[in-house]
Amino acid sequence: MKVYNLQLALKNPEKVTELYLHNRGIAVFPKEVLTLKNLKKLDLSKNKLKTIPSEIEDLNTLESLDLSGNELESLPDQLSQLNQLKELDLKVNLLLVIPKVIFKLRNLRCLCLSNTKIEKINHEVEIFTQLENLDISNNNIAVLPKEIGKLTALKKLFLQKNKLRRLPDELLNCKSLIILDSSCNQLNRLPENIENFGKLEILNIQRNRMNSLPESIGRCTFLRTLYTGFNKIQSLPESIVQLKQLRILDCSKNRITQLPNRIGACNSLRQLVLDKNLLNELPKSVSGLHSLEKLIIAENQFTELPDSFESLGRLKIVELKKNKLQSLPNSLTKLKSLQYLGLANNAIVIPPEKLLSLDNLVKLNGQIGFDSFTKRKLLQFLKTCKRQKIADDFRFPFYSLMKNTQLNIPLNILLKALSFRNLAIQGNALKCIIENHGQQKKLEKGCILSFVGKTVLKIKEIESVLLQAGIGIESVLSEKVTHIVLGFNAPYHEMLLKNKFTFLSERDLIAFIKTIRTKNSKELNDLELEKVSDLLISGRPENIEIAIQVLNGSINHGAILTELFIAYKTSADKKQKARLRSILILNLSEDSVKLLNLPLGIFKNNESKRLENMMRELIEAGFDIEKITQLFIEHR
Repeated sequence: MKVYNLQLALKNPEKVTELYLHNRGIAVFPKEVLTLKNLKKLDLSKNKLKTIPSEIEDLNTLESLDLSGNELESLPDQLSQLNQLKELDLKVNLLLVIPKVIFKLRNLRCLCLSNTKIEKINHEVEIFTQLENLDISNNNIAVLPKEIGKLTALKKLFLQKNKLRRLPDELLNCKSLIILDSSCNQLNRLPENIENFGKLEILNIQRNRMNSLPESIGRCTFLRTLYTGFNKIQSLPESIVQLKQLRILDCSKNRITQLPNRIGACNSLRQLVLDKNLLNELPKSVSGLHSLEKLIIAENQFTELPDSFESLGRLKIVELKKNKLQSLPNSLTKLKSLQYLGLANNAIVIPPEKLLSLDNLVKLNGQIGFDSFTKRKLLQFLKTCKRQKIADDFRFPFYSLMKNTQLNIPLNILLKALSFRNLAIQGNALKCIIENHGQQKKLEKGCILSFVGKTVLKIKEIESVLLQAGIGIESVLSEKVTHIVLGFNAPYHEMLLKNKFTFLSERDLIAFIKTIRTKNSKELNDLELEKVSDLLISGRPENIEIAIQVLNGSINHGAILTELFIAYKTSADKKQKARLRSILILNLSEDSVKLLNLPLGIFKNNESKRLENMMRELIEAGFDIEKITQLFIEHR
């Protein structure tokens, strides 16, 4: 069983097969571990061990030993008695040379000696005929012995971050090799017959001094990942197009001037990274890279791109920054899977509308003819389109509405825009409908009015005034209706297209109601206004009710707006509150109506800038700012 506590392990020592004591600050090897006679795996990594006792030989069932991240300078000879040991991890220790006892562990399958400052690999390495994984990275090794070619079972070899200038040709005898990482060395070539690595899947030769790749690399038919970045390679061998299994090709920061013409034959390729080279064109065959998801061609010499991106339907990332592009191919705008498009530091001037079909685009990098605010708005718009499943043919007019562009937009699209979750689009669509669609008949006696969508005005608040003017109200849209007040989030209704209506805004209706009330109302004198003011701020429902009745028959409410607002915000009676709101709405501008929704707790945890803007709006609406401030302070 697995155990992570020594004391717990000692309670049932015969059952413990795996013991994990990593990162415990242990400075002395715990001798109690030696009593665990059935132990197969011991993890003492990331401690402060300086020595391992000779009694380690007692753990003769041990198969895996992890001593990484300690302060070991040597190992006891008795370690050779661990005949069952298959995995030994000694990375990040103070071993200047490989302890000789290691070469007696003939059954090792995995040996890790990375970050140990060793400078030499002994010729005795040939005894590891069963070794499958060898990690000697991050050391000071300058030469590999030819005997390394006798590790015929080797599958993974990690040589990165050493001082190697060449790989011995004998290494080609390791025909089982699957992963070879020799990055960050001083290699200037690979063995010519690299195809001998017949099972090689991952090859990393980044950050060396390579000028070219051997033509035989095309015969590594199982190669899936090839990293060649940060070298001095001027061209890729034509044979690379034979790598039908290749999924990642990274050739960044080289001196490549052109790609093989048949690069599209690598039709399993998912990532093609070519940034920081000298490329000025892509072969037309790139259209055959149907599996490509990531294309990085930044910092090259491109002035134009082939119009063949339409076939790359799986592309998610395209990075084009720091080229000489002045335009984009139309096919790029058809990449439905595209999530990121990098265009920084080019001469491209492209209107955002060109990108409206990219419904998965979430990041757009670079100044490309419009400012950062517009760029952010575009991405928000695309996100909304995706969420609401807006078809491509609606996107252009919707985006134009968001920018308040005056276009001849059909009524059916404008009506759909009223339910779009963007206030700018809804507001501009509403304005466009009222100005350009429907009849323009005056609202008068005999007309039938209906409301469609969400409006500030409530039917019950204005019903009496409209009925007094001889205007009927229909709660459900029907053929009787002559005038419609359109609001936000209006549901799409076929009847709005079939019948001829006069469309009104709330502002139009409020102006009409004011006119009716002016005809039938009297003007209060200063003394009457003062009495009504006192009734409103008394806090007593019966007094506020009297004030409402007086105000419903009068017209000059501007002088007591503040008192009306205070009564509205503090009233606990919902019906009374609704009547106060209807009076306030008729005396506020359409923009100022939103102030009625300010919560009394607005002063809590608010930014000073936001409060400053709120105060300015209250003053512009005609409120007494001192009284309003006092109201909010009292209700913090």
